[in-house]
Amino acid sequence: MKRKIFSSLLLVAFLCASMGMFVSCKDYEDDINANKDDITALQNQLADLQTTLSNELSSAKSELSTQISDAKAQLQAAIDQKADQATVTALEARVATLEGDLAAKEAALNTKIDAVNEAITGLDGRLESVEAALATITAMTGDFTALQQTVNDLKSKVEGLENLDIAAIAREAVEKDLETQKEALEAFKQEIADADYQGQIDKLQEEIAALPTADQLKELADKIDAYDIDNLAQKISDAEDAIAALQSSLSDYATVTSVNELEQALQKQIDDLNELISGKNGLNDNINTLTVFVEKLLNSIALVPELYVDGIESIEFRTLFYSPVMPGTSGEVADWSKEPVRVDNGQTTATYRLNPSSVSIEGIDSANIDFVAATAEVRSVLANSPVKFNGIKSFQNGLMTVKLKRTSTEGSLNLSGNKTYIVALKVPRYNKDKSTTDIYSENSRLVETLFTPRIAKLAWDVTDKQHHYADSATIWKTSVDLDDEVKNPIAAEIYYNETKDLSTLVTGCYLNADDDHTQITKDELKEYGIAFRFAIPTKTYNTDADNNTDQQQFATVTPEGVISSKLPDGVTNNMACVGKEPIVRIMLCDTVNHRLLDEKYMKIKWTQKMLEDVTLDSKSDEFTLGCKGITAELKWDWLITKVYAKVQAEGLDQATFEKIYPFADITWTPANDAAADKNNGILVFNNTTNEQGDALAATWLLTDDIIGDITATGSKTFTKVITFKSSMPAQYPDLKMTWNVTVKLPTLPTIAGYFDTYWFEKYNTYDVLPVQYGTDAAVGYTTVRYENNLTSAFGYTAKWNNDNFFIKDMTDCGTWDLQFSYGDQMTGYAVNVSKESYLDNIESVNNFGGYILRNTNVGDNSAYLKWANRINSWGTTFDTDATPYLYVPANKSSNWNLINPLAQADEKGIPARTHDNKVSISVWAKINGYNKVLVKKYNVCLIAPIRLDVESRGGFEEGIVDGSKVDGSKLVSITDFRGYAVAKDYIGSSELEKYAPKLWGYYDIHSLSFDLSKARYTLAVDGGSVVASNDLSYEDAMTASKLVQLTNGAVNLSLSKDAYSYEITFKNNGGSNVEEMFYVYIPVTLKYAYGELTEYVKIPVYPRGQKPASARR
Repeated sequence: MKRKIFSSLLLVAFLCASMGMFVSCKDYEDDINANKDDITALQNQLADLQTTLSNELSSAKSELSTQISDAKAQLQAAIDQKADQATVTALEARVATLEGDLAAKEAALNTKIDAVNEAITGLDGRLESVEAALATITAMTGDFTALQQTVNDLKSKVEGLENLDIAAIAREAVEKDLETQKEALEAFKQEIADADYQGQIDKLQEEIAALPTADQLKELADKIDAYDIDNLAQKISDAEDAIAALQSSLSDYATVTSVNELEQALQKQIDDLNELISGKNGLNDNINTLTVFVEKLLNSIALVPELYVDGIESIEFRTLFYSPVMPGTSGEVADWSKEPVRVDNGQTTATYRLNPSSVSIEGIDSANIDFVAATAEVRSVLANSPVKFNGIKSFQNGLMTVKLKRTSTEGSLNLSGNKTYIVALKVPRYNKDKSTTDIYSENSRLVETLFTPRIAKLAWDVTDKQHHYADSATIWKTSVDLDDEVKNPIAAEIYYNETKDLSTLVTGCYLNADDDHTQITKDELKEYGIAFRFAIPTKTYNTDADNNTDQQQFATVTPEGVISSKLPDGVTNNMACVGKEPIVRIMLCDTVNHRLLDEKYMKIKWTQKMLEDVTLDSKSDEFTLGCKGITAELKWDWLITKVYAKVQAEGLDQATFEKIYPFADITWTPANDAAADKNNGILVFNNTTNEQGDALAATWLLTDDIIGDITATGSKTFTKVITFKSSMPAQYPDLKMTWNVTVKLPTLPTIAGYFDTYWFEKYNTYDVLPVQYGTDAAVGYTTVRYENNLTSAFGYTAKWNNDNFFIKDMTDCGTWDLQFSYGDQMTGYAVNVSKESYLDNIESVNNFGGYILRNTNVGDNSAYLKWANRINSWGTTFDTDATPYLYVPANKSSNWNLINPLAQADEKGIPARTHDNKVSISVWAKINGYNKVLVKKYNVCLIAPIRLDVESRGGFEEGIVDGSKVDGSKLVSITDFRGYAVAKDYIGSSELEKYAPKLWGYYDIHSLSFDLSKARYTLAVDGGSVVASNDLSYEDAMTASKLVQLTNGAVNLSLSKDAYSYEITFKNNGGSNVEEMFYVYIPVTLKYAYGELTEYVKIPVYPRGQKPASARR
């Protein structure tokens, strides 16, 4: 929506400009110019944002610099007063912390300022299309002038013909003029459409949106976001409606008799249009906002300080002052025979940040830039400034560096009487009319620093406490050819057959006005007549050198610092110089007064330029993991093709090659040491005279333990880098080749096939049923049990050593196992090992933890895997006859939760199976002793042997003298998993009934009991009354004790059972009559070999005489 407003603003600007004839008939070009003036003002507001940031930077620097000065003063006072070391250390730490804070704050704010400048520069470039659009508006206003002239001509004619029908003439003229105006506006609209201003502005807005954002643009962004877009759109609509109203309302003025009267009648609509154009937050205001970045006038300038003195931004003039030193004293002994020297070149530079950063140098009057000076005490402008503008050194990226020059070299810039010079930079900027406006920076302090330069290292690092070179005493104590940077500091290592300009390793250092170590470059020193000079000292230097060789005899250096190697006899560029470490004297000299300012020493080392290693083609071999280790081979034909051929272009035959690259010197990494053997194998090169064809040059042995387990990645690559060492490294480089050996997994073992009909859920869930009574598996057993061959779920359709097997792609050294899974067991159960890795152990099948499923809640073993034809876990190779059986012992409460209860029987009387409780089984295969893969993981469901069902085949009737009786045995029935009835006594001769008494014993039924103490009644409290609610479940029904409580003992119902039968008796002992039938729930529990089954018999209680005939049994 915001993008559309710009196009709409331009459109309304055209429309309203055409209506300007009704306001004052002045040229609309004036309005455009006025708008641009407003744009300039708004742009200056943006520049103020940048000034604010610069001021914030100055303030932060001032505050922190003041704190630093105070801390340094405290530190100096502590030193002068000989304070304890802890106090001095703490103050030094505080100074360092404050200086770090200042640097961090300055860097952060400068980064923000630069971000603002970059953003504004981008905006300026992208808004040129907006400026072009405004130019188009200005060009179009000429057409409106013609319309305005038409109205003026009309007015003159009407005034000259007042005796005629003024109303008719006025109506005709205005109508015609408005029609002309409408046509003109339509033409302008078409021009706008043809020019595709919307497309241009859309593109511009997209570019603006892509610009980097910065916190400093927030104020402007807030202004744009605050625009009421819908309100502006309404203004556009109102303007169009006003034009239409002018044309359609001519009939309202049919009775006017003069032009004045006509003008008065139209005045209100003219005023309304004028308000739309020029009112508060009107269209002109929004057009001004749109074009705020068009003008690029300097708004403010701010110093980018490099120095603070007493917390004040300062411009530093440096005056050289030194006392000459004695040669050979490392600059530490003054030459008092010579007068001190003072050199003032009276020049410096200062950098200022320009706002906006897009200001060009053509936008300022650079010829009239000047400095305005004052004293800090009176702050009155001085008639004669102590410094003057001396030209612009650089002007780019919103930064202008100017040159300053002292107006007089007499006296000092550091005033006495606690006064100081302050200066502000005055920059005249060009306005649109080519007049100028002076823009001033804030005041900065002028300081003059007397500095004495010292020799320092380059690259410059002020944080390096050793950034100065050594003195003579220190350098001559250092060792030769010692690989220790502290005891043997080498400034540069130089090839013996090359030269080196040592001046690139030195720079100047001095203490500035704030006592900070500050770099002064060679070019800056040159302005004072100061230069570096170099020489080789004649003093012997041979500390720890072989044969006491004087290192100083192996170098020569020019005064300007170009050093080269030489032998004592003068021969240059000889390899005999390699390893020598001559000392070089560095001198800082006054070339005008021929004085010495400082003297230090550096040491260089001559080295030999070694040719870079040449990389040969890599050799890559791939092997498939098997039962044994792997031996990779490198044959001579590969060396001849890939190595010798590589160097034949150098003119080397094989014999010469082997002399330069001796076979015995071939090395490789990782080497064949103890640690590497374990990780990378053993490589052996065979030195043979048979260097033809397929003779072995090298073998690389990777044993199976080195290869290890690669199942996680599928492969493993071993690498050795072989180096053919050159015996002539200066002429022939070392040759390197990489030998890669990759070992990948073979086709992994998988299930060969399944016995589909045994799977409840194909290949995921396998039901294990109890051993059925009367089957061959039950022979010899009097009690039910679980003992299932788990491999019966699979098809033995693969071959392993010519035997049928259910796993395919087994290796000749492989083994397999079937275990309880380490994870994925139901809550409360786990395999009997503490670590998963223990499942790889070889142990007796009777003790192996992977074959035991444990109840972790009670700490008891609940299920087992029993093996036939296997002695130890994981068996042996080719043990296709090994068979695992799932065994779950009876009468063990720890395994009851593993059993899945039977559900309601189907129409054939066979109970349905449930599958909520699952035992996870894993089938594993080992490719070799180090690589194990999961072949199959699936779930086993143990199906319960029997189900207990309850039903109501009778009922109680109250009011019977000796109680109402029900035969409990007729209220329950027991069915096994195959649909056979289970009963204590004979119940019938049908197939499903005749085994009932035998199954009672086979399932080892211990008891069938009715717990009358836990009986409940389908009574509930409703509105304060106890009422029958026969849909209640057992859990929600009312206990007998609760019933007595709620009736204050008046209602007393009792249940009793015969000691020798299942007969249950009901009595109403309260003396009140039962008027409405309700039910009594009685829990019945069956205990047998694999658990306890509890159901709830629901028996109706009828009022006296209402028991139906169907319930009388």
